[in-house]
Amino acid sequence: MSDEKVKIRLPNAREKLQSLFPEDNRGDVRIVFGKKSFKLQKAFLRLESGYFKRTFAQPTEVLEIKQDFPENSFANVLKCFYGFTIEVPRS
Repeated sequence: MSDEKVKIRLPNAREKLQSLFPEDNRGDVRIVFGKKSFKLQKAFLRLESGYFKRTFAQPTEVLEIKQDFPENSFANVLKCFYGFTIEVPRS
């Protein structure tokens, strides 16, 4: 098994947002996934994701994600939205 990694970066990544992750002082929603928690901006997440656009159509202060995949996977998706380049195993 190879330890080779692939770098992923969104084409519209905004590096200036990195300082706001995972605790955005202007955040208006707390996203909880497993043991991880993130305070982020709904407006920004709506722009980046159809899922969040639909989810935040209703008033929400805390969003608990209950899915069966690793915590780091979801954190990596959010990190991409906030301008980070992430590395994931090729396999």
